[in-house]
Amino acid sequence: MKTGFISDAHGNVGAFEQGVSILDALGCDQVVFLGDAVGYLPDPGIVMLIERWGMKAVLGNHEAMLLSGSLPSGDEVYQLGRCRELISDRSFTEIASWPEQLRMADDGLDIWVMHGSPSDLTGGYVFPDTDLESFARPSSSVTVVGNTHRPFWGCSSGGAWFLNPGSCGMPRDCGALGAVAVLDTTACLARIIRFDIKAATSQALVRCAPVHESVLALFDRPRPQNLVGEIYG
Repeated sequence: MKTGFISDAHGNVGAFEQGVSILDALGCDQVVFLGDAVGYLPDPGIVMLIERWGMKAVLGNHEAMLLSGSLPSGDEVYQLGRCRELISDRSFTEIASWPEQLRMADDGLDIWVMHGSPSDLTGGYVFPDTDLESFARPSSSVTVVGNTHRPFWGCSSGGAWFLNPGSCGMPRDCGALGAVAVLDTTACLARIIRFDIKAATSQALVRCAPVHESVLALFDRPRPQNLVGEIYG
């Protein structure tokens, strides 16, 4: 079975649609969203698509902040206040229905899905250089996380795998290349796929203006020499 994972869209609707289309084209049997449909770019369109497509989703830290009813410090960056004004009650209810975690069992694999980390389901971070030994997991398991906007596929010394698909809408390693991941549960192998989001991002920035300068700077980050993942197409 092939499961696609997509995360951290942050209002970049076109990039999210690209990512889902690529996962479909790669033969995924299902696609799971790892949270943060909102935040930074105030566009509620991704939540509507997740509901329309019946996609499985878990709660991200930005959704948790939106649901809390109190704006975070620095909302001129997060733009959750603007998002709450734009989002419908139906979409707000949709977000409130997302769990903090999903447990799936496919082809003998125990798959644990969350936005953050095993120690903090919505707000934690598991980076490519995080000590995976701190998260005790059985060898027949894959832990899937988001939140860092940096993709990786790694294994602990005990044989437990960890997958982060990166960000489809606001990557932090290369601003022009979104990321998604495909997990082949039969072989316990993952592919990280990168794709050009420049056009989608340009449209989103016009639609969501004004956007904070710190957010704009993320999209200008150049491609690193050690880019993680394979370029689609």
